[in-house]
Amino acid sequence: MGPILFCMVVNDLAPVCQNSIFIKYADDLTILNLFQDSNDDNLQAEVSHVTEWCKTKGLDMNLSKCYVMNVITKKSLSCRPISITDDFFMTDANHLKILGCYFSHDMKWDKHVEMCIKNASRKVYLILSLKRAGCSSKMLFYVYSTCIRPILLYCFPTMCNMPQFLRRKLLSVEKRIYRIIACDEELPSLFCVADAMCERIFKQVESNLHVQHPLRDFFDNRLYKKRNKCPLRRPRTKTKRFCNTFIKYCK
Repeated sequence: MGPILFCMVVNDLAPVCQNSIFIKYADDLTILNLFQDSNDDNLQAEVSHVTEWCKTKGLDMNLSKCYVMNVITKKSLSCRPISITDDFFMTDANHLKILGCYFSHDMKWDKHVEMCIKNASRKVYLILSLKRAGCSSKMLFYVYSTCIRPILLYCFPTMCNMPQFLRRKLLSVEKRIYRIIACDEELPSLFCVADAMCERIFKQVESNLHVQHPLRDFFDNRLYKKRNKCPLRRPRTKTKRFCNTFIKYCK
C-alpha cells in the first residue's frame, strides 16, 4: 500500500505559476519553469511552494538530491540562485538524470551516450563468459539483443538527432560484441533496430487510437498528400534540430 498511498498524497501537488510544469514519478519531482524574461523567473516561488507543501504533509525533502539546471538560449538572460531554506541553496548542475535519461544544460547528448556505453560495456563480460562456456553464436546474439542492445538504445527516439560522431561511438560497442559473437550470418545493425523503433512511435502518434498521445501536439490539423496519395499530418517544424527528430523516419 505504500506506493499507492504516496501517489494519492502527491496527486494534489500542482504548480502555482502558469509557466511551470511538474513531472512527478514515484517519489521524484522535476519542476520545469519556462520564461523568456528574467522578471518571469518563478522557479523560486515554485520551490518555496513545494517546500511548504512537504511541511504540511509531514514529508522530508532529500536536500542532497536537489539540483537546478539552467538551459539558457538567450545570452541576456540570467538565472537567480534558488534556495530551499535560509541557509541552503540548490547546487547548479550541468547534467540531470530524469527517468534514466541524462539531459545537459547545453542540450547535447554526449553525457547520455557516454552513460549508455558505460552501462553496456559492463555486460560485455557476460558475452565472453557465455562464449567460453560453449554457447552458440545464435544464443550469444539473443543475449546481446536482450540484455545489451536495449541499454545502448535507451531513450533513442528522444536523442535520434544526435551527431554522427556519437552514433559511431554506439556502433563501436556493437562491433566489438559482434567480433566476440563471430557469427557467419550478417547480423542486423544497431540503427536498423533504432529506426524501426522510431517508426513505430511515429505510427502510434499518428494513429487515431492515440489521440491523447503526448507527442500529438507536434502535428497540426492540416493534411498534405504524398505522391502515393497517402495523407499525412504536417509536422510543425521551426528549427533544423526539430526537423531531424524521429519524424524523419515516417515512410
